[in-house]
Amino acid sequence: MINVLHILDVAGISSIISHYHNTMNYGNSQVFFHKKETFSYNISKFYEGKSFKKYRNLILSSVIQSKEYDIIHIHGAETLIPLFKITGKKIVLHYHGSDIRHPGRSDSKKRIFCRSLADLILYNSENMENRIITNNSTTRIFIPNFLIQLYQPMQFFYRLSIVPFFFIILCL
Repeated sequence: MINVLHILDVAGISSIISHYHNTMNYGNSQVFFHKKETFSYNISKFYEGKSFKKYRNLILSSVIQSKEYDIIHIHGAETLIPLFKITGKKIVLHYHGSDIRHPGRSDSKKRIFCRSLADLILYNSENMENRIITNNSTTRIFIPNFLIQLYQPMQFFYRLSIVPFFFIILCL
């Protein structure tokens, strides 16, 4: 059993990952997200993630609750990695698109340093790999966005994609 805390929710992806993690009895998974009236917010609310009106409260609660989890899965916000790295937990950084494609974000020295501290970097588009610059050889894995993989049942795709990477990260 692997317990995963997801920080932030980009387009509802972390809520869906968390839902299937829990449904398929792989352990406990929870999503902490910023409460904004967006498409992501509605998905997160549907899947019962924990919302925070203030971003600082989200971060503070996440740090406090991190002791209950094996993996901290941060969605897009690489600047949070140093804060969670001090908890001693394994850190997964997951890019979803504009979070790495935004001009100046990919090659920012501060962001390069932060993402270099991750134990594993996941990205959902093959053309993103060259934008993920690190100071080291942090493991990077391409994992397609399962929401667009309509030809495969969601549970089957989830089993083949996300869960094995959680086991990999615990071994790093």
